[in-house]
Amino acid sequence: MIIFGYFILVVIVVMFFMSPRNALLLSFFCKPIIDIFWYSKSEGYISPLYITAIIVPILALIHRPKYNYKNKLNQTDRVVIVYLLVLFILTLAKIVNTPEYIYNSIDTFARLLFTTLFYFIGKYYFVDADNSNKLSRAILFSPMIPFMITILQLGEVLPVFEPMEMGKGDPTAFYIGGRHNLQRISGVYEGVYELAFMGLFVVLISIAFRISKFKFPMWWYPLFVAGSYFLYNTFSRSAWVLCLSSLVVFFVLKKRMGTAFAVIFSALLLYILVPVVQYRFEDEIGFIFGEARFGTFGYGRGNIWPIVWEDFWSRDFLSQLVGSYGYVNPENQFLGFLTWFGFIGLMSIIALFVFFSIRLFLQTKNIPKDNSVQSSLVLLFISVIVCSYWFAGLGNFFLGQISTQWVLWTWTGIITNSDFRSNWEHPNLVLGYGARTSK
Repeated sequence: MIIFGYFILVVIVVMFFMSPRNALLLSFFCKPIIDIFWYSKSEGYISPLYITAIIVPILALIHRPKYNYKNKLNQTDRVVIVYLLVLFILTLAKIVNTPEYIYNSIDTFARLLFTTLFYFIGKYYFVDADNSNKLSRAILFSPMIPFMITILQLGEVLPVFEPMEMGKGDPTAFYIGGRHNLQRISGVYEGVYELAFMGLFVVLISIAFRISKFKFPMWWYPLFVAGSYFLYNTFSRSAWVLCLSSLVVFFVLKKRMGTAFAVIFSALLLYILVPVVQYRFEDEIGFIFGEARFGTFGYGRGNIWPIVWEDFWSRDFLSQLVGSYGYVNPENQFLGFLTWFGFIGLMSIIALFVFFSIRLFLQTKNIPKDNSVQSSLVLLFISVIVCSYWFAGLGNFFLGQISTQWVLWTWTGIITNSDFRSNWEHPNLVLGYGARTSK
């Protein structure tokens, strides 16, 4: 089976020398399939996941001149580059200060570097309306094969793959158990986040298309249902909260306040009527109302965070400044940056989030007030990206979820480099800073 993963990778690499933009579209479509082979590293193979994560952005930037003829950097580009330079310098400092953690230092920096580079991929390859539309469809349809495989496993049409048992701690690899006998679907993936966020993107992108001036094909509805199914049955609170907050912000930006309130009301109703939803938030709600201790917050993360915080303050000053390793996963994006990149790293990521939150919301003033698919997609991804900054990483290191970050960073590059004053109904017009369509 692993050969199939390598085969997809070879096809993508070959396509880069023929049509780089189509190679990127294929990469987005095939990434959830390549991620199925996460277990290959433990069997002694070089994982196609890691090869893809490194080689795709490198090849994309090498072939960038085919699609862009101006090299002048704008303010947003410089901010991204400074952010990466800060992380690079911090990584070098950590290697010198704590050489025993050199692998951890390089690994964390590489994950952040090669996902953040997709900002430039969005800028150089997809900034015009036609290509950003193709990208959104590639993202929308990419989970079809993983969804199908998972559903066939659920119906016992396909066997549960034996390698999926590794690292999950459950007798069957298909589910990850939770409290109240919840069975969280992970399917052919290592954890639940992959399916959860694939479902999230399917649901949100489908809604953006459905409420626009677009003839929604009937065959899209089964995909929307499948996305909703996995979004719910992975029981990922991060994905649930991001879905709710993104939809509310999206409809507010669309000036559809009634729909925004309807989304909030539906979520409250779901919480009241569905016990499973109550179970997933019982720790947080219980703590707020004084019925549970902080240690149970976030399904036990409240026990981890104080320990990590105390360990951080017990370090030497240089380690506090530039970060280090040796502790458990903090299970929090901001606490992770504090422990792994120190005070400087934490201030850098907060500054980056603040900058992009302001930058993205300022772009909403330039977006045409129409019902086009492009306007809806841009407003949708502004909502998703900003909400993910502040909510999606509260219980995990969200910036390390490579496939999801591909999508968010690419759309960040598209939105912040688009000139919406041009007519999006004519996608061959130049819309970006020096961007142009190609044959």
